[in-house]
Amino acid sequence: MIGEYLYGLTEKDARTQPVLQRFTSKFTLTGLNVLLSPQFPPVPNDKIFVLTNMVVHALAGAAQTCTGWRVDIEDETGALITTIAREVGTAALERAATYVGLNVLLMSNEHLEADVNFNLAGASNEASLFACGYFIPKGNLQQR
Repeated sequence: MIGEYLYGLTEKDARTQPVLQRFTSKFTLTGLNVLLSPQFPPVPNDKIFVLTNMVVHALAGAAQTCTGWRVDIEDETGALITTIAREVGTAALERAATYVGLNVLLMSNEHLEADVNFNLAGASNEASLFACGYFIPKGNLQQR
């Protein structure tokens, strides 16, 4: 497990505090837009986030289709660091994808954002980004 690889648990840590903090959350946006961008808040200054699983879900409004999405890691200014998932292809009323076993590191002040595209905005579209993983105390990240 990447947490064991990156984090060396000390006896003091084991006795006084939980080391890994689990995170599970879902962000959903709806609107009359051809682009919806649900995003998570930035990783706190004193933490590193390990993204382990992620689900992207899109539901198009009446007579509309989802044409694809991408999930990015961005810095505190919103600048792209890297794209970790992309889905394009045949348009569909509803699209979903599950990504498991990712072990992607997000450093302090970075965040996840999904850009979900629809062909029209005549009726309300919906985009959701679900992520789970855990936080590691930043000072304990070490190279092995």
